[in-house]
Amino acid sequence: MPSPPQSLNIRKSKRKEGSTNKMQKTQHHQAICTQMQKKPSASKTLRTTLPLPLALLLALTLITPLVSSTIVVNYHSTGFQLTSPNDQIKMCQCAVKTDYVTLANEGSFPASYSLTLQSTIPPEHIKLGSTEVFLQPGQDATIPVYLTAACPAPEGRPTQPSVFQEAYTITATSSFGRQQTLDKHVLVGTCQNIQLAVEQTKPVVNLCEAQEYIIRIKNVATFKDEFSIDAGPYDQYLTILGPRNVVLNPGQEVSLHATLTLPCDAQEGTYAIPFTARSIKNGLAGTVTKDLIVQNRFDHFIKVNTQEAYCGREESALPITIGNMNTRENTYHITLDGPDFVTLGQDTLTIGAGHSASAIATLTPGREDYGTHELTITATSEIGHVTKQRVVELLIKPCYEHEITFLGEKTEARTTPFAQEKYTIPPQAPTENNQGRSKENKRAENKQPSKNNNGNGTSAAFAATCGEHTYTINVRNNGLTEQTFKLSRTGPSWVKLKEDEVTLAPSENANVDLKAFVPCTGETYPFAITATNEEAPEAKETITLTITALSKEDAYGITILNDQQSITPETKYLPLLLKHTGIQGGTYTLTLKNEFFTLTNTTLTIGPGEEKTVLLQTAKDLTTYFPGRYLGDLSLFITAPDGNVYFTRSFAVTLQSNNVFARAWRAAKETINSAQLSWCNIWTILLLILIAANILALASKKTPFSKTRQETRRIVAVLFGVGAVIFLLLAILTIQPATTENQATTAQQDTIIHQWPANTPSTLNLKTYFPDADRLHIVAAQPPNVAVTIKEGVATFVPDRNFVGENRIVFIAYDEEGTIRKSPFITLHVQPRTKLTFLTWLSWYCATINLILLALLCVLLAILFITPPKKRRSRKGGRAASQTVFEHERQDDFIPIEEIISPERPSSSKKQTAKRKRGRPKKKAAKKTPPAPATKRGRGRRRKTGK
Repeated sequence: MPSPPQSLNIRKSKRKEGSTNKMQKTQHHQAICTQMQKKPSASKTLRTTLPLPLALLLALTLITPLVSSTIVVNYHSTGFQLTSPNDQIKMCQCAVKTDYVTLANEGSFPASYSLTLQSTIPPEHIKLGSTEVFLQPGQDATIPVYLTAACPAPEGRPTQPSVFQEAYTITATSSFGRQQTLDKHVLVGTCQNIQLAVEQTKPVVNLCEAQEYIIRIKNVATFKDEFSIDAGPYDQYLTILGPRNVVLNPGQEVSLHATLTLPCDAQEGTYAIPFTARSIKNGLAGTVTKDLIVQNRFDHFIKVNTQEAYCGREESALPITIGNMNTRENTYHITLDGPDFVTLGQDTLTIGAGHSASAIATLTPGREDYGTHELTITATSEIGHVTKQRVVELLIKPCYEHEITFLGEKTEARTTPFAQEKYTIPPQAPTENNQGRSKENKRAENKQPSKNNNGNGTSAAFAATCGEHTYTINVRNNGLTEQTFKLSRTGPSWVKLKEDEVTLAPSENANVDLKAFVPCTGETYPFAITATNEEAPEAKETITLTITALSKEDAYGITILNDQQSITPETKYLPLLLKHTGIQGGTYTLTLKNEFFTLTNTTLTIGPGEEKTVLLQTAKDLTTYFPGRYLGDLSLFITAPDGNVYFTRSFAVTLQSNNVFARAWRAAKETINSAQLSWCNIWTILLLILIAANILALASKKTPFSKTRQETRRIVAVLFGVGAVIFLLLAILTIQPATTENQATTAQQDTIIHQWPANTPSTLNLKTYFPDADRLHIVAAQPPNVAVTIKEGVATFVPDRNFVGENRIVFIAYDEEGTIRKSPFITLHVQPRTKLTFLTWLSWYCATINLILLALLCVLLAILFITPPKKRRSRKGGRAASQTVFEHERQDDFIPIEEIISPERPSSSKKQTAKRKRGRPKKKAAKKTPPAPATKRGRGRRRKTGK
């Protein structure tokens, strides 16, 4: 226990000393009087023995007590005492407590006392019961002190109990001015005020099942408090039947009923659920953990026929039943793994407890799906994630199989396939790998006509002459039973079916006529014929036909392939290459209208797609005609079964000049073409010559631009530099060579193919086709992109630069007697080169090379312009003469200071300059270099002086 205050002890000792002094003084006086009465002789002895001073001192001493003993003193006190039963107080946070202090009047007079309080405790948490007290002598009073321990702020609340100390001082002041103080210490600690208990009703629960709890909370503190309940991370699943916050008085207890339901997607296992009761005032909490055991006891079943037979090309249904065997509603997700022709319309079912529901799977098998297939059905519950599977064996039978075929145009004798190969496309067999198709593609094919499911892929595209035609369609039943097929068409109205339906037994077929009244429009008309099974409308077969309605001229049409040709006055024969572009052939009567040529044959027999040559013979002396372009007309006439056909084809012949310059030009052109040169290569040679000239000019002693002003030379040099940069950029952009490709007509099987690499000439010995070629004149129609020359029975082919492709040619030989022979068609195939020679590389990159040379030429010209003129030397005088010349030039450049200061008097300066010139001695070296004009000298002088 702490000792009482020192001031209080001091006041108590003073009162005891006052009473003791009075008793001691009285006893002392009495003792002195008694001694003096008993010993009178002693004083005499002292007088005789002691010196005088001592005697006097002794006398004074003896006299003094005798005088004081006769005074009566009355002593009065104003003291008081301030005490407390305990020096230290212990409290809990948020608690309220009352302390007491005692004030006693120990004085002789009544007094009033004033009490004051000083404390580290906030004023609102400590209060004196009374601040003014009046006491009679010997009376005391007990004064209460009301204490309230502060609650910690939410942000400063401790996570565990803590202890801290406070202090306060009470000062008592009496009406006599005396004071006493009393110091007190308060020990404040965090005290647990929660008593928590939790009980659960079920030992084990199923997924999505609720667990019930009874939560008991008791306030064991001495103060009223508010408590909240939570379940930690599982609080969102906790439901309390009542308020979550409760207010309890000290010692009060409450019971709460709660349920906790984990989410349905939780895993089975044991979950530790922490129940926590929290104090609102002091922030402490009490936690009780309960283990929640969750098991997955969900179950369901799948009901479906494990073996089913279905007809192909017909839509069927397969029911799938799911049963819920649980005590609550559940959702089931259904998936199918099997053939692509099985689709599920509804893949999710929500079923109540103890009920079942069905989903329908749709089967749309096609022709390629005949046979046995396995289908795996999987159903997974959303709650519990329980998966069940069933395997179904599906047998697809060809119940409704049939096909439709286009046979061709019907003749009087029999039905034959369409004759013209160009316009007839044979039936297309399925080429697509069924197993490699995606589910989306197959499902789309099952829902609409296609070549694999609802069609056999038969189609035909052909041309027909305008008029009436009859075609034949064949329908065949490949199914298992007798079926009736309905026929329908789409397309132009001039196409009609003779029958609308046919009934066929298994493996039976029938022909149906198709009438077409083709118009003379020259347009293309698509239409379709569909055969639909009456019993199974999903089983359809469609054939697509495309008719090109041709006029008579188009049906018997012939075109001239080489309708633009060049001839010379020495040309004897000119071949015309004709090609049949129609669908009907026969023998044509030819008529020629041309000033130069006549026909060697007036008839031509040709069939569709064939190519033949008509030979024209020169009928006049071509040297008498002016060079130029002359037109000609070739008329063709044929008698057709449905009427006569007459048409004309035009061609042009260019007669070349035969003078010396024309022959020289042709020879030069032939030489350049044989050397594989082009205009781009010629420009390359010219640029190289210009670059060499610039290099020689730079190496010479005198530049051609030495007399040009320096400013002009600089501007021109900058322009040439910019041009060099532009040409270099263009060269980079054209670094990829451009090649020309020409796809000629594809050669037939009996055509001879002559092939060689591009950008190189090739030769062909014509003696293979004309054994006596030495005595024959051989000519040929000039094909495009390839130059042909014939000398001594050898044909030389020179293709255009960078040409790759095919052309066709025929050679014609004749003798002096007029006998004419023709070679077979020869296909000239120019192949691309894989290995480039220097000339080929130069030709391919000619544009890029020329741009680089242009850039180099610009750089050289820029250097040539900015190069200063060289100093001239005299041959006789050598260095001395050169020096004299330079001195004379410097003298000429000298300008007097007066001319610079007063430029407004040009006449006087000119006169002075003339005088100076007249007074100078004449020198030969000075004659070679004339003085510069005065204006130039003036500018030079000003530049030297900085002005």
